[in-house]
Amino acid sequence: MVPTLKNHHRLKIINPELLEAAETEFARHPGERVDLEKRLLREAILDPLIKEGRVRLEHIRASGKAMRPREGILQSVAEEKIIFKRSFSKGRYDGLDLPIRKGDYCITEIKEGEWYVRHVYFSKEHLRIGEYFNINTPTELYPYGARYIDLEVDVIRRTGEIAFAIDREKLEVLARKGCIGKELQNRTLIVAEQMLRSLNRKKSNDLPEHE
Repeated sequence: MVPTLKNHHRLKIINPELLEAAETEFARHPGERVDLEKRLLREAILDPLIKEGRVRLEHIRASGKAMRPREGILQSVAEEKIIFKRSFSKGRYDGLDLPIRKGDYCITEIKEGEWYVRHVYFSKEHLRIGEYFNINTPTELYPYGARYIDLEVDVIRRTGEIAFAIDREKLEVLARKGCIGKELQNRTLIVAEQMLRSLNRKKSNDLPEHE
């Protein structure tokens, strides 16, 4: 039996030498767990991400269907949260059911271990178009960005309107096919309902207008 630090298996893949050194130190000084875990996150994941300056978001489907990674420019890193920006030129926003106009962009907020990823869409004039909350398994940060398994249900809020959820039936299909268990299905619905109550209880939100 040996002591391990938070996210041991993921860090073993990312940087085994750094992890081994930290856990050796942890075995000698068990009271330093929190500081060592913060240092590992910074040195193994956040520092390489800052150096790269770009973020790749791996959006994995529980059904096994392939998805194209979403990529953008890193905007900020704070503790266990990263924010990046993507730009658009044409098409249509899924969920928001609104057209994409040239110059539109999205600010995506990802937090380690969170059950959702938040996307906020803006026009080229920096006016908020709407928000899209993707419900997923707890997000995992990596030196290239982040990874999670999509749980199909999304919460949408167009600017000036109440929030609503979509694609609950897709979640039901995943559960019926055995792609996810009943417990995960229930947790997904709980996360969505909690988010809806929170969004519809307050009009303001914590992500500032981006310039």
